Amino acid sequence: MPTPLVGTPLQWSVVGLLSLICLSTPAWAAKPEQVQQLLATKHCRGCDLREAALQGANLAGADLEGANLEAADLQQAHLSGASLTSARLLNANLAGADLSGSNLSQANLMTANLQQAQLPSANLKTCQSATGEFKRRATSAMPRWMVPI
Repeated sequence: MPTPLVGTPLQWSVVGLLSLICLSTPAWAAKPEQVQQLLATKHCRGCDLREAALQGANLAGADLEGANLEAADLQQAHLSGASLTSARLLNANLAGADLSGSNLSQANLMTANLQQAQLPSANLKTCQSATGEFKRRATSAMPRWMVPI
């Protein structure tokens, strides 16, 4: 004989509601195999690296063209000379990251944290940023004749 379910209707309603919320929430975490690929080869075009924990990673010269790095933690990462063309970096944490000489053309940097990021010689043509701060800081280190119009 099956055992009866224990609990009040209110308790079961709460359990049911929480189950629906958990099951309907999209999985936003980076794909582990793509994170491993990036760290091993520094080549991950178009990869899904949302919310990836890459703080302090040595990604100098990496090819991340078209990669989705939304909400990724790239704090103190070494991205000098990296290709981030058309990358999606919304809400990414790039605080203290070395982006010198990197290509960020057409990258989406809306709401990215760029505090103390190193930007000399970074290509910022046509990148999207909320405040323009990224472009101002990068071009302030360039000689006046090199500043893009």
